[in-house]
Amino acid sequence: MEEKKKKAFRQGIMVFVGLAVLTGLEYLVGVSGGWLPAMVVLALIKAALVVWFYMHIVRAFNPESGDHE
Repeated sequence: MEEKKKKAFRQGIMVFVGLAVLTGLEYLVGVSGGWLPAMVVLALIKAALVVWFYMHIVRAFNPESGDHE
């Protein structure tokens, strides 16, 4: 049980860091003149991370994962 919580915490930190890095990239692209296709791709990746991790959409397609304990 404890290992499961540690894994979930590590995964949450990695998603947070990933979102922060992608936000930084979005800022750099925007400041440098903004290439729209790059901004759209970055936004879609960020949206997918939020939906996958924070909205727990994985559980809808993986019944074995169960609820958080």
